[in-house]
Amino acid sequence: MKTRATARRAWNRGSGPGALSGLLLVVLLASAPALRAQNVYVVAGDGSGDFVQLQQAVDAAAQGDVILVRAHGARYAATVIQDKALTIVGDGAVRPGVEDVVVRNLAGNRDVTLRFLDIAGRVEILGGVITIQEPGLELISNAGCVWLEDLVICGADGIPKWGGSEQGLPALVVNGSACVVAVDSATEGGSGGGSVGGSTYPGGHGGVVTSSQLALHGCSLVGGEGSYESLFPAEQGGIGLECNSATVFTSGSSLIGGDTGNVGGLTPDPTAAGLAVRDGSDVATLATSITSGGGDAPPGPPIEETGSPSSVEDLADDHRAFKLPPVLRELEPVRLQYRGQPGDLVLVQTSLRPSWMLVPALKGVQHLGVLIGGQLLGIVPPNGQLGPLVQVPALPPGTLAATGFAQPLALELDGSLRVSAPTSIVVVDATIPAP
Repeated sequence: MKTRATARRAWNRGSGPGALSGLLLVVLLASAPALRAQNVYVVAGDGSGDFVQLQQAVDAAAQGDVILVRAHGARYAATVIQDKALTIVGDGAVRPGVEDVVVRNLAGNRDVTLRFLDIAGRVEILGGVITIQEPGLELISNAGCVWLEDLVICGADGIPKWGGSEQGLPALVVNGSACVVAVDSATEGGSGGGSVGGSTYPGGHGGVVTSSQLALHGCSLVGGEGSYESLFPAEQGGIGLECNSATVFTSGSSLIGGDTGNVGGLTPDPTAAGLAVRDGSDVATLATSITSGGGDAPPGPPIEETGSPSSVEDLADDHRAFKLPPVLRELEPVRLQYRGQPGDLVLVQTSLRPSWMLVPALKGVQHLGVLIGGQLLGIVPPNGQLGPLVQVPALPPGTLAATGFAQPLALELDGSLRVSAPTSIVVVDATIPAP
């Protein structure tokens, strides 16, 4: 292995905007013909694409295809992804809105990427009797990895009616899933419904993870607000993140309990926790803020621990992150964005598949499967921002899209190695015009 001084000299001699055109994208695309020759479908509600609804595109797509979703006036209808490897990414300057999404039963060799979408759980009453109320995003029984990036997710609000639908629902529900990665995403639980017959109702959780592995990088999870009634105690907001028999890692994130509803004649319970750890869960945090909810109620503890022994460990380090735009087109200029500590020597690694392996020695989770290459990005300057401009290379002939994942490895001034927050890579053919 090169010494740090040798690596610095190599960078100073051979790097710069021109040399960087051979960065991770070229390494990724060199492997594309064997593993990535996907179709690309465009979903556009105005009829200008291949489909007008996301579910139509999901049903038509084959394993490994890419779906570009474009914003229009209304949300796309609820969508279910059943054991199909797909990359679904918003294409354009505005996140397209989608009603509740479910990803379930992914086999171990199949992964789903959702990026740059605004997902909101449905809430409606049909005929005054039938109620539809859904979480924003549900990930159920997935052996493969689900990658979430640049998402805004909201749970359904409670419905003020008789019949048990008054409680706000969670934004994100993860159950029985081996590998869930969330990057630069925000969730908020639904608000509790208004009073029916003098009762009050809690808000939904920002996230609920059960018997799963979840990593959060640069994310915000907020519980929904509880409801109130003038003669009864106000209800708590939802918990920021509830963990049940789960393994969780958070970096550069915030977990915030929802606000308690306005207090009436009786004193309510303390405000909701930012993090609830239950039944043998293991949580590792790094540069993460955990706070209880607000409102006119006694403040509760930021972290609530119940059930069999669990652990919450602070890894005590800085958050580092790497970023690419959601969709890249051949031959267009693109700015790579790395945020870290001044003096970090940064190597960007790439892979065609994501993974989940907590590595305490690296103060984070290794998210790349079989590595296909690495490239020196540079040394982080005093402002902590490293952002060279490069040109996206051409796709191999006959390839409409290439997808993959990148994660930097930083060498600190004291010789310590640290993994950073990752990003997904989506490159499409230049003949697919931007919206």
